[in-house]
Amino acid sequence: PGRIAPQALLESDAIELVLSRSDARESPALRRLIRLAQRELTRLVNRQIDAIRPLPWYLRAPHAIAGALRNSLVWRMLTASVIGAVIAFGLGWWMWGEHIAATIGVGGPAIAVAGPGSYVGQDSGRYRDLADFYRGPQVDVLDSEGASIAMRYTPPDSGIHFAALIIEHLDADGTPRTQLRRDELAPYINSPCADDSCVQIELDLDAPPGLMRLPVPTGHRVDLASVRLGDRPHSVLESIHGEAVLELAKATRETLRYTAGPATPPRPPPTLDPDPLPRELRKAAEAQRDKPVAARIDALVALVRARVRYSTEPEIQARHREARSRGQGFVERTLEIGAGDCDMQNGVLAALLKHAKVPARLAVGYIGREGRTSPWLHAWVEYRDGAGPWRIADASESSAPPALVTPELQGVGEGPDGPVVTAEDTGAPTTYAELPEGTGASAPPDEPAAAVEGAAEPAPEGGALARALRSPPVWAGSGVALLLLLLLARQSTRRQIAVDREQDLAGLLQGALQQPDAFRAMPAVFQRPLIPLADGKAISLDRARALAATGALLRTGRRVSGVDGTTHLTADAIAGGATVLDDTSPEGQAVADALGAIDLDEWDGLLADARTTPLLDAVNHHFVTSGERWRVLASQALSVPLKSIDLAQLRLRRAPLRGKRVVLVDERSLWLADCDALLTESPKLAVFSAIEVIVERLDLAPEQRARLLSELAGDAIREAARRGGVA
Repeated sequence: PGRIAPQALLESDAIELVLSRSDARESPALRRLIRLAQRELTRLVNRQIDAIRPLPWYLRAPHAIAGALRNSLVWRMLTASVIGAVIAFGLGWWMWGEHIAATIGVGGPAIAVAGPGSYVGQDSGRYRDLADFYRGPQVDVLDSEGASIAMRYTPPDSGIHFAALIIEHLDADGTPRTQLRRDELAPYINSPCADDSCVQIELDLDAPPGLMRLPVPTGHRVDLASVRLGDRPHSVLESIHGEAVLELAKATRETLRYTAGPATPPRPPPTLDPDPLPRELRKAAEAQRDKPVAARIDALVALVRARVRYSTEPEIQARHREARSRGQGFVERTLEIGAGDCDMQNGVLAALLKHAKVPARLAVGYIGREGRTSPWLHAWVEYRDGAGPWRIADASESSAPPALVTPELQGVGEGPDGPVVTAEDTGAPTTYAELPEGTGASAPPDEPAAAVEGAAEPAPEGGALARALRSPPVWAGSGVALLLLLLLARQSTRRQIAVDREQDLAGLLQGALQQPDAFRAMPAVFQRPLIPLADGKAISLDRARALAATGALLRTGRRVSGVDGTTHLTADAIAGGATVLDDTSPEGQAVADALGAIDLDEWDGLLADARTTPLLDAVNHHFVTSGERWRVLASQALSVPLKSIDLAQLRLRRAPLRGKRVVLVDERSLWLADCDALLTESPKLAVFSAIEVIVERLDLAPEQRARLLSELAGDAIREAARRGGVA
């Protein structure tokens, strides 16, 4: 009523009257009735708007959901619960995904990591390049049973270290440099093998097209004549680190067979490029340079174990992640925390060995066990003594640390790849060996191996379905679904609403602008795109108010269809993304009048009539040299002495005046005529006088006025002096 504010007539026997029937006592019944009236009035207004301006089909579902969330506390609580459950499940999966998958019996086998991080196994453990998964040294909590990759080898000796990824350098934050570049690869130098020391390897692949490294035992090289992919021979390339690399033309899911034998690399040891270390450790490493290589290995392995104990505890993992998020370097945080898994210990060891003048690098791969591989990845150090083969050094704690099992120290035999490892090394200790004092071993020696390795607890009895029904996520999802069904089944009173398709929408918008508080419970009036634009689109009342507050709301009354038929300025403004209300529609005109939208038709008419003069050309030249984006023009269509039009906000594309602030002056002004008459005899004085009038009427700040006029004033004085005038 009255097109000003919505009204509702309340009638109920529960209302308590005061003095007269027009007054009611504030009571719970009255408050409930007011809420009911507001809700029904909102439904009426929404239905009315839907009848006049229906939403596109693709917006109806989101609009209905938003309305339900806005009007119903129950729906808001339900939605918040679902979102919270999804976030909690996502965080849980991120932290304990393998354990959850194992509990509910879903997902394929995953290859966990004893030392390095971020490796996800493929179906059936098929192999692909390890660089696709390894992201550098970090602590991994071994919270599930591992699964071996699909690799078989003979003879089935245990303790063979299959290096699948060679890392010669780590960035300061621990990021490995593992990218293979095709232009850095060379043909593999063959190393024939025909004696009992050869290792025959079968590897099931599931690899994408491109380059892929082969796992090769440390100290061994590949016999090219033995490499067969399926039943076909395959060529091998060699990386700058001496890795054997296959180039696959397509996605491959076949079995690769090859033989590797003990061999010395054909190239000399790489040039040392030591990684940065704290001054204390650097000096400790440099102090070992005069000792034999075996003694250097022994001393620096003991030093690493004393400073960094082996640990895959969740607390240690959290501390490392927090330190890395603060930008703390890999070596710095590892030494500060004093704990980490095998690739963190051996990453520090490799850096120490380089400073001790021992060619060393980090290797990541698999430990052989009776013809298969252990279920965890492992990291160790490969080093060379002079021109000899690559050997193994390992700072991780185990029952027989490879770095300490040397002929000099333990009296065991020397294998072709360095010290022979007689005990299984999975990268996590099976038992804690007795080490020299100060090595940092802190776990009790009788701790069970399963607890140290982080093996998962036995799965609950029953099949996958039974385990799934016992899992918390399934119970939570079932509860949410049941609550949703109850809400949908809840009966509510349905009221018939009659809408008038001829209702005055412009009056409704005008009333919302005049009394916004009265329409506060009807967000559709402000948020629905109800105001037509000159380009055929529409905007909401909230958007129009925001644009008007910044002076960016425009209007035009010359729209015919789309952009066709608009004036040149309007079409250019629309092309630049300006919001131009359609003044030919009642809604657009009502909103434009109420919010004071800029009339582009008026601007276009004034600019079409505007022209320049010699005096104004000189004025504009001075503005350009002063760094101002102004353009002064004369017009006979002005109803005021001076008018400023800022075209920069229109983001015009084609108009010659785009980006300018146009100052229109009345061509009939007396001051303009006086300055024109003065231009011939005293041009400097004429320009000064004209700009003085313009800046005064533009009401500029004193500093800006002084900057624009000071130089002109000096020119005018010198001009008058030359002519013999008086300044």
